[in-house]
Amino acid sequence: MTDIERRIEAVPVKHRSMYRKALAGELSPRAAIKVKCYDCVGWERWARTLDGQRIDNIGDCSVRGCPLWAVRPFRMARQSSQGLEAGTSVTELAGVEGGDGPGL
Repeated sequence: MTDIERRIEAVPVKHRSMYRKALAGELSPRAAIKVKCYDCVGWERWARTLDGQRIDNIGDCSVRGCPLWAVRPFRMARQSSQGLEAGTSVTELAGVEGGDGPGL
């Protein structure tokens, strides 16, 4: 069994088809980013804090060093709850000045 086959085996059944399509380059960039975000959070979008609050592992992602953070899926509800305008740019969301990259 190859490394990729082992990795596919580890993906929950309900996500395997999309994962395979992502590996084959058959998804839009937006869909491929969504699959990667699910992969990053262990295939579980929702979680609960110790005090019982429900959190969105992807929309509330705090890994701002990730190159996909500013374009991750499910962030619109979070933007609305924070009072961000619909026209807020990706660089503004990421806290990047000048828009030339992540400012690393």
